[in-house]
Formats: sequence, C-alpha cells, structure tokens
Amino acid sequence: MESLYTFTWRRDPIGYEVRKDDEDGELCIYGKSERGETDVYRPFEIGHGRRVLFQIFADIDLDAAPRSYLAFADRCGLLYRGDEEAVFDWKDQIKDMKSSVEAWRRGDIATVCGIFNDHGLRSWTRTHLNLEPPAVPGEKPRLRFRPYDLSAALWIQFAEAVAADLQIRRCGFPTCGTPFAYGPGTGRRSTALYCSPKCQKAHKYQLQLETEK
Repeated sequence: MESLYTFTWRRDPIGYEVRKDDEDGELCIYGKSERGETDVYRPFEIGHGRRVLFQIFADIDLDAAPRSYLAFADRCGLLYRGDEEAVFDWKDQIKDMKSSVEAWRRGDIATVCGIFNDHGLRSWTRTHLNLEPPAVPGEKPRLRFRPYDLSAALWIQFAEAVAADLQIRRCGFPTCGTPFAYGPGTGRRSTALYCSPKCQKAHKYQLQLETEK
C-alpha cells in the first residue's frame, strides 16, 4: 500500500525532559540540547517497511506519564513545531488516539470519523498538497500530502489504516511487542509473526536456550 503522504521531522539528538515553564509553571516537554540542535529523519520508515506509529502513540501508558511521553519523544520528537509542549496537551492527544483506535477495533466507524474530522478542523488546513515529479523518466507524477507536523502525520496514517482496513498484529518476540502491518500491500505475509528479522532470530535463540535447560 503506497502512502498518500511523505514526511520528514526533527528530533533532539540528546533527548527530551519535563520541567516547569518559566512563565506559568506548567509542566512542559523540552529538548535537552542547549542550542536546540535537531536531527532530520523520517519517523515512519524503518528498514524496508513503515512503522505503525499511530498505534505506538495510542499504546502510550497514561498511568506512567510523563515518563512514557518522554520515551516517545526521544524516539520521534515533539508533536508540533516549537521548542516546548505542554504535558496536558500530549495527554489529550493520546486519549483521542486511544479512543479512535478502540472505536475502529469495535467497528464504530462513525465515532472514528467524528474524532478524525474534529482534529481536521485544527490541523488539515495546514497540511500541504504537492504534485511530485517522477523520480524516473517515464513514470507518472505522484500526488502527495505533506503534513504540517507530527501530530497531523499520526492522524493521517491512522486514517489511511482505517480506509484500507489495515491488518495489524504485535511482534511475537515477548520483549518487543511492536505493532506491525501485514497482508496485501504491506510487503509482509499474512503469516508473519515478527516485526523484523532481528526479533525473529532473537526469539528463536531464546527458545533454543530454554529447550537446552
């Protein structure tokens, strides 16, 4: 399944921390780099596949906040374009994504559409639409969205999954559990049990050690 969008983002190479805002004392997430250095990367891509990043975001443990927020931020960066983000805003975003994913799983598409479109009133107007020239002569140009920020990109990836009825399962390696897409159009067979060859080999080795005891 070819994605409708292309997306690059920035993250602090040192990571993130939570501290109180100097003006109002609100808990906020900040990058640790003193000069605001960032690395540019593609958050959805991993190897030859794509991360099911919206599911990883929905899986964030609210009971472990803000530590759980920092784990996601260290991996993916902040949700918006800025130097700091309020912890309560992250909580609201995660709650909405959790509710949407749960509604999708139980077949309540009306609720999914409602939540997604509500976010659209705040986000999609800032999403750019580009007609990209072909990378190889003779190929057709591609119409692609460029999400304004990571929050918008997460929601667009989720909407794609709903529209395509994407099949998702968690990695069979017990210490991993990363969600991944499988089936037609994903490059992963319907029988795939692991998110990567690395996890498959690690689990095989673990099982071998257990049988040798």
